Amino acid sequence: MANDTFYKSNCPYFCRIMYTIISTTNRVGSNTLKVARQYQAFFAEESIEAQLYSLEHFTSLQRDPHFDKTEQEILIPTKKFIFIMPEYNGSFPGIFKLMMDLSDIKQSWYYKKVLLVGVANGRAGNLRGSTV
Repeated sequence: MANDTFYKSNCPYFCRIMYTIISTTNRVGSNTLKVARQYQAFFAEESIEAQLYSLEHFTSLQRDPHFDKTEQEILIPTKKFIFIMPEYNGSFPGIFKLMMDLSDIKQSWYYKKVLLVGVANGRAGNLRGSTV
C-alpha cells in the first residue's frame, strides 16, 4: 500500500487511485456499516484516503438524477472497491444487486479491483454470500 500512497500524492486528481468502501445493505444501523467504518479507519491509519458509500438510504428503483450523480462522482472514478456484505439467504443483499443493475456496467465495474468482506454470525462468516 505504500506504493499507492506515493502514487496518489504525486499524481494529478484524474490519475489517483481511488478507494471506495461500500456498505452493501440498506438496513439502518447495521453491523455492516460498523465494519465498513472500521475499514475506513484502517485505511486512514495508513494515510490512504478511502471514501465510504452506504446503501442505507439508497432509494433509486430506476436511473434518476440522484443515481446518475452517484455513478459519476463515486462509482466511475473509483479504481478499487471494498464491498462489505452481509449474508442474505446465502447471497448478497438485493439492494446491492439493484445498484449494480442500474449502473453502467462497463464504466462502473470493468477492470476494477474488488475486495469482498463478508459480515455474518457464526464460524464461517459470510462464506456462502461471498462465493456467489
